[in-house]
Amino acid sequence: MRQAALALYGTDEPVPRPRPLRCGALSLDWCGDRLQALAADGRPVWDGVHFLLRDAHWRTPPARMAPARLRRLPQGWQLTARGHIDAEAPVDVHWVVTADSDAGTLHVAVQAVPHGPLSINRLGLCLLHPCGLAGQPVQVTHDDGRVSRSTWPALIPAWPPFTLVRAIRHRYAPGAWADARFEGDVFETEDQRNNGDDSFKTYARSNFMPRPWTLRAGEAIRQSLTLRLEPRRATSTRRADAPAAPVSAAASVPVPLRLPQAAPATPPCRVALALYADDLRNPDVTAGLLAALRPAA
Repeated sequence: MRQAALALYGTDEPVPRPRPLRCGALSLDWCGDRLQALAADGRPVWDGVHFLLRDAHWRTPPARMAPARLRRLPQGWQLTARGHIDAEAPVDVHWVVTADSDAGTLHVAVQAVPHGPLSINRLGLCLLHPCGLAGQPVQVTHDDGRVSRSTWPALIPAWPPFTLVRAIRHRYAPGAWADARFEGDVFETEDQRNNGDDSFKTYARSNFMPRPWTLRAGEAIRQSLTLRLEPRRATSTRRADAPAAPVSAAASVPVPLRLPQAAPATPPCRVALALYADDLRNPDVTAGLLAALRPAA
């Protein structure tokens, strides 16, 4: 069982069973502490919605959520979930996800309240966009009301391609557009492919703001995200009732790559492993992970 989970998810840790949901043409899953696999007609629109805490050392403590409650509404449904994040000072988290199937909108509101003072780099919503959007059209509304028309990066930039983000409208299939609108903080978008991940990510708060920063006990963080599929429009190259062609990945660009011949005396590449004092007090780290990694020094 552990080997099967490792092959499927890249981890042998238990993975919550997804709870399938629907909002109009948008299908999605609630998976323990996040939304994932948001798709329309089987085509990825967004990869997921997370709410994450990054501490002052960029560690991501896990969220422990109670089972979500789902109630039906005349126009859709509402999901609520409560739990806490296991940070140095625990942080209470409350999700409210409201689907209006008639309007075709999904509204995500999250509140987080720490039990004590807490030094963090980030705390907030993250929207993951499929990496297959690379090279595709995108429209960004900024905090000052400006609207930028661009494309998702085809080549990986080392800097955030979109900053001061209030809304992102993107084409996920020919004639099909989706809109995401953010409230509650300063959001920006980075290319996670630079970190080996398979998505773009819009998150709060901006890397241009001071960090780490300290939350006071009882200080509430409130953020929200509204997702909407626009009515599909016919294109000039196909009938309106014809199936849309898949969104292609970034076009292949030949890049010459020359590997120098290493001299016999060249030492092997060294990779550093950072450990903190509280890691060393954890017997699972000292006895398990260190034994498995077998660091040289």
